[in-house]
Amino acid sequence: MKRIIVRPTFGLANRLWAVTSAWLLARRFQLPLAMLWQPGDSWDNHQWSDLFQNEIETLDNSEYEAAMAEGVPLASDWFNGTSQDDPETVIRRIREEGVIHDNGYYDLYSRLRNRGIRIRRCRRLRRKIYRELRPIPSIAKEVDEFVARNFRKRQVIGLHIRRGDAMSGPHREQYAPSTDAAFDRVIEERPGTHFYLSTDDSKTERRFRERYGDRIVTHLKE
Repeated sequence: MKRIIVRPTFGLANRLWAVTSAWLLARRFQLPLAMLWQPGDSWDNHQWSDLFQNEIETLDNSEYEAAMAEGVPLASDWFNGTSQDDPETVIRRIREEGVIHDNGYYDLYSRLRNRGIRIRRCRRLRRKIYRELRPIPSIAKEVDEFVARNFRKRQVIGLHIRRGDAMSGPHREQYAPSTDAAFDRVIEERPGTHFYLSTDDSKTERRFRERYGDRIVTHLKE
């Protein structure tokens, strides 16, 4: 069966990059969208339907493996040199055979574009798809209340500091010392500024709270 299949991995942000980019291609080529959603690193047992109202067909492992066995093109082959398909062939194969987004932690559409594979009308469709994401009512209510409580009537700058898996990268350590200086510069220029801090490291959160006090806004963790 011809369709766009995605296997999201890692945390929610990575998974959303993968799902929305596969959704984008499915919409663009008018193909069904299906996904293998399963626990993994940086993730627990929450299913897609626990988070979002959007209905997307879900596959089990055997169905996913069957699609792989059928020879559906793998997106990773276009990026790691396994496949020598030119851009026109890639687009034709997606249209005629579908594709499996097997390394599902990145934005498939952007990866294709960065490799010189231009797919018309995708940019406009992407904005529509982001607006169509619908969290379940309990999550939407919590987000709306959090925004109303923390982000209105004051200036807030969002900051994502990764200290877990990201610190293993060769270029990550150099950014850590510069963060305090950036905070201090913003506070000096705009004294009323607050910061919404998202981090995967409790020590980082604690240190920023000790240094900047009530200026730091974080989401409550269960």
